[in-house]
Amino acid sequence: DDARSRQFHLPLLGRLRAVPGVQAATTASNFPFSGFGDSRDVAPAGVPDAQAKSVDSVFAAVANDYARTLGLRMLGGRDFAVSEMMPGSSERVAIIDDALAQRLWPNESALGQLIQFLDAEQTDARQPIRVIGIVSAVKHSLGNPRPFPHVYVPLGQHDERALTLQLRIEN
Repeated sequence: DDARSRQFHLPLLGRLRAVPGVQAATTASNFPFSGFGDSRDVAPAGVPDAQAKSVDSVFAAVANDYARTLGLRMLGGRDFAVSEMMPGSSERVAIIDDALAQRLWPNESALGQLIQFLDAEQTDARQPIRVIGIVSAVKHSLGNPRPFPHVYVPLGQHDERALTLQLRIEN
């Protein structure tokens, strides 16, 4: 279950990050080129006709250090705080890539903006989520020549049914 998953993954990440030679470690519900994927329709929160303004985006629940571990540049804002990895953190937050930021807010900054998921099956779908960081876009599959928009949410605020571990080790 979610609580036991967090009790396993977060301390494991701490131990792995302390191993000599490990530059970064993270866990996520999916990684680029993994063959797994989840997508969500993402729209600015509270706008009329949100469905028409929505963007189909790759969705991943991630631990902090995700961008650094994968070598993605932080273009603005910040990474997830440790407190945001735990359930019940005060505000729902997300990091998006510049591909999604440009689609949702082409002539303004996405930092601090509110988004919502339009998936009617999720109980938390339309609750607003604050954009706290922007990372460089990444291709998610070999079959698509352009980067697909991505939205990253902290593990503690979303279901973590299946997590994968990723390490970056010094040569």
